[in-house]
Amino acid sequence: MEAVYAAIIVFSLTYLYYRNWMAGKNFSKAHRADGKTAIVTETAIGLAERGVRVIVACSDLRRGEIVSAMIKSKTGNPNIRAMHLNLASFKSIRAFAETFLKEETRLDILVNNETVTCAKKSFTEDGLEMHMAVNHFGHFLLTMLLIKRMRQFTPSRIVTVSHHAHRFVRFNKDNLNSERTYNRFHAFCHSKLANLIFTNELSNRLSCSGVTATSVHPGIFHVDTSHITGSLLFEIFRGITDIFAKIILRTAKSGAQNTLYAALDFNLQNISGVYIDNFEIAHVNPDADDPELRSWLWDYSEKITGIGFPTDDWYLDDSYKNISKYTNFFGIPTEIYEQSLK
Repeated sequence: MEAVYAAIIVFSLTYLYYRNWMAGKNFSKAHRADGKTAIVTETAIGLAERGVRVIVACSDLRRGEIVSAMIKSKTGNPNIRAMHLNLASFKSIRAFAETFLKEETRLDILVNNETVTCAKKSFTEDGLEMHMAVNHFGHFLLTMLLIKRMRQFTPSRIVTVSHHAHRFVRFNKDNLNSERTYNRFHAFCHSKLANLIFTNELSNRLSCSGVTATSVHPGIFHVDTSHITGSLLFEIFRGITDIFAKIILRTAKSGAQNTLYAALDFNLQNISGVYIDNFEIAHVNPDADDPELRSWLWDYSEKITGIGFPTDDWYLDDSYKNISKYTNFFGIPTEIYEQSLK
């Protein structure tokens, strides 16, 4: 019996250690952002707690209003607003941006973190495969529509949520819309790689503007998969994996910590074009740093969305010349820092 008790104790301690490790670091700095405005689709509570005016963008407005009320009650921040935004519809994205620019005066933080995960093959009203449409093209269009406003309130930040799964694929121009083959997991990975390519090119175009662009890995955390449907066998498998996911994966709160860090930490104010995992700069798929691929995806995205990078009143600000790709947390010269990554 003593051996059984000992085994239970060892298992319990091991599980607690695992949960603590899986949760990752916690963004506990008391960095306030009072007076700033952020658009998010998740991660709202952490921003609201720090005084940010939060625009909760959601495809289900009724649900968004319920969430907004909960955030107000929990954080004591009254400056929470729910707005309708369906990233699977270019029409909805344009309507959201038009309303926001008309009714809101500033935008300091844009968090691109709406994600379609391993859904069955489907297409949007614009004729785009759902993963790439929502995870990449929707965020591209939203960012381009709002970026001028962000330029007016520098320093400002664009944070795009990618995923380590981007490392499992190579970028395929010929199957961007799943024209040739389709696999749920591959489509998800491909779209997350597109997030990295987009962020790195955006960072390059924003050089010396006062607006930074970073991407983050949220960690592997449990998400609601009730919207993912399939055969009876798939439904049974999904139900089983959901149970285990709740036991072994991060919570949604833990998954938001990297995003909060990238959006709020004072030490990242002049850091752009990096991929952050567990509060550290991480390696990325080499395709994300391929200048030819970055340029191609950008041009293709402009063609698909019908919008380009704003240049008419875009100008460089000498006060932000210290913003550059791979600027590091501790002021180490870039050449030395890049060597440390190898």
